[in-house]
Amino acid sequence: MYITDSFPETLKNWLALQLDGKGYDLMTEFPRWQNNEPIIAPTIAIGVKSSSIKQKYDEYGEKVHGVMEMIATFDISIHNPVRIGGYRLHTIFSEITDLLLFNTNLDILEIGSGKMEYVRLTDSIKMVGFVTLRADIVRNPNGGYSSPLEI
Repeated sequence: MYITDSFPETLKNWLALQLDGKGYDLMTEFPRWQNNEPIIAPTIAIGVKSSSIKQKYDEYGEKVHGVMEMIATFDISIHNPVRIGGYRLHTIFSEITDLLLFNTNLDILEIGSGKMEYVRLTDSIKMVGFVTLRADIVRNPNGGYSSPLEI
């Protein structure tokens, strides 16, 4: 599995620990759309929007062996039942951004959000946000690469 494929799952698990007890459903996909099921709790879905991984170079232009640099943008789609209202979307997004900015060592390049919209299939209000980050990916001695967000 590639690091950009596994990072949304890692981020979801990390956020689940941080937001425990708040009543949010966290996932990396949003399967309820296929079943036309209304959501009953605030739902946060995390996915990869874009990513690139390239060789890491030091300040002298020399390759840093075993280290790659990842720049990735992740969508954070927040869905809220209509009965709860749209304002809660901003509160949830603020919670997530505060956690990412102040409780991690991630190199956050940009965080933002879009407008709210009604989703008839799930009877919810949706707001899609994003986070763009830069991270060093280090090759593990036993194979694979380290995750930029360790739990």
